[in-house]
Amino acid sequence: MIASPFARKQAFVLISSITFSDGPRRLFTGPDNTVWVPAYGAGELGHFDPASETWTVYTLPTEPVGQELPYDVSVDRTTGDVWITGSNSDSLIRFRPASEEFTVFPLPTNADFTREIEFGPDGSVWTCTSDQEIVPDVPGTGRIVRLVVRDRVGVCGDAIAQLGEGCDDGNAADCDGCSAACTVESGCGDGVRCGAEACDDGNTADCDGCSATCAIELGSACGDGTVSAACGEECDPPGTLCTEQCQRVAVCGDGVTSAGEACDDGNVADCDGCSARCTVESGCGDGVRCATEACDDGNALACDGCSPTCTVEVGAACGDGVVNPACGEECDPPGAGCSLICTAGDGVLGTRTLSFGGSFFSSALGTAVPLGSLAGSIDLTGGTIGAAGVAPVELVGPTYFSAPILGGQFGTFCVRIDHCGGFIDCDGGTPVDTLMVQDSNGAGRNGLPPTITTGLGDAAPAGALQLDCQQSFVQLGPGEDADCPAAAYPPSARIIYTTGAAEAFFLNGNPKVGSGAIRFGGEPFSCSGWQTTDGPGQLAGTFLVEEDPQAGDTANLALIDD
Repeated sequence: MIASPFARKQAFVLISSITFSDGPRRLFTGPDNTVWVPAYGAGELGHFDPASETWTVYTLPTEPVGQELPYDVSVDRTTGDVWITGSNSDSLIRFRPASEEFTVFPLPTNADFTREIEFGPDGSVWTCTSDQEIVPDVPGTGRIVRLVVRDRVGVCGDAIAQLGEGCDDGNAADCDGCSAACTVESGCGDGVRCGAEACDDGNTADCDGCSATCAIELGSACGDGTVSAACGEECDPPGTLCTEQCQRVAVCGDGVTSAGEACDDGNVADCDGCSARCTVESGCGDGVRCATEACDDGNALACDGCSPTCTVEVGAACGDGVVNPACGEECDPPGAGCSLICTAGDGVLGTRTLSFGGSFFSSALGTAVPLGSLAGSIDLTGGTIGAAGVAPVELVGPTYFSAPILGGQFGTFCVRIDHCGGFIDCDGGTPVDTLMVQDSNGAGRNGLPPTITTGLGDAAPAGALQLDCQQSFVQLGPGEDADCPAAAYPPSARIIYTTGAAEAFFLNGNPKVGSGAIRFGGEPFSCSGWQTTDGPGQLAGTFLVEEDPQAGDTANLALIDD
């Protein structure tokens, strides 16, 4: 992706996608630098560990389960206890991470909302509540609540169930319904090993050494040398090609076709159907020289040193002293009476007429589905190629092109280009990627001007072209006469057409359909074949539309190709 000048000024990193079903609210960082987040509307508490970039989500215990409204969470840095407000149950909820134990403390008064949590120096817990107005003109009320958790009186096993105990049956025995720790025994997952259980780690999760059915799991721990596919391991133990989480490090030649690989036959040899770079070998033009090929430059183009039949082309390069008419050369080497592109004369490119061809795309459907096929023509006038291999290019308007939107169902897209000025780099090396960004500032039509940045990306190949244009467009309705030259257009605006990558997106966008962003690339022209009809060359240009009636904020792209 093209590096945005906006992105370079930011220091934000998306480290993980949240796993809540609804409504994350106010987060809090604990003393161990892990993050706690309440899920308002889902009745859940989330715990994120930045070190492993993993989430653990707990369902809050209040009834009805899943309908709690936890507005705030806070962590007592002295005890490590996590406290959550329960607006739906009118309670404060304590969670102890070490034992994963919840304790619910009912508030002394009902409230519509329970708000922030703070801690006193004596260990007390403070919160505030608020109520909406009951009837018109009768204001709501608010209260401050202080919770003091007193020390326990008595001990587990004294037959008196008290705070922190789930039960107390008067003994210190396990497996009788009330454990020696005064927790209720409910079977596998209660933390007490009873009956036929081989283990009980207090949960019903797999892949932690003790299964959900309380059986010992062999090979479940990353690093034990046993690959457990059931626990998501791809390799074990960690090493050069195995991560600390026992995930395989993908490399070409490992026998597994991974992202970015077209094939992987388990070796790094060429000419066996899958290359040493894990690309499919299909014969001449695949970039791998095999069998009787004298060369293979990865394309089927002529006049680049290697022919479409993978034979060496003699005299294909301008400047090698060999005149090659098949490659458009009229003289060689350049000098008096021979231009820098090996054409006779002064090196003026002349006029290139593009009768297109091409497509109109929108972020509403993406670049896989064109909104319409472009129709029209433009004349690009190229000037004299300079010593650096660059020639000026101009388009004198007005000139028009159009596209029926989805076959005319949504009318016709009409474009008027008033004027363009730019250049073509016959030798290559000039970056020509472009970026258009507009701050939409959310919903509605705000009209903030877009920012256009040119000269992005890597050094472009020979034939790179860029046009800086003044352009206007209008969408005619399905029943209107699709006479684009006769249409009424709004004032023109700046647009860049390029043979490089063209990207556009909204900041704070409000797309109703799609992403509100688009990116596509053009194709270089050929200076030696500048005036060739239907020769190489495609131009990509982006423009942004705020608050389209059907799609909201949309990023659009015209790809001109003859």
